[in-house]
Amino acid sequence: MPTVCEIKVALKAKGIKGITGLNKSQLQSLLDGKKPPTKSTTSKPATNKPAKQLIMREESLPSNLLEKSYIFLKKKVDKIENIINNSASTPAEKTQATNKLSSYKKAMALAKTRQYSKKKKSVKSD
Repeated sequence: MPTVCEIKVALKAKGIKGITGLNKSQLQSLLDGKKPPTKSTTSKPATNKPAKQLIMREESLPSNLLEKSYIFLKKKVDKIENIINNSASTPAEKTQATNKLSSYKKAMALAKTRQYSKKKKSVKSD
């Protein structure tokens, strides 16, 4: 009875590849010229669940942007726009910046209304 090592040496001498991970009986069947039985993967039985439906949800602002001031957000938007317009930026940086830009602009609009809508315009009296 040949050992696993001897069978592998004989298979290598024949030029047969793909012997890694096979047990002794599978290696022997390869040496004899038969294909080894394929491993059957046990999969879960199919269930008849309905497919998930896509739900459209409103984009909500990240919680860290809700209480920021308008001036701070304006500076951030300017920096993000500089990244988008910079020729040295990578495409990945540009896509990430464009994704962030929309949420920052929404937060900036909310901050503007929150901060400046309550102030009364001063009227100069002569």
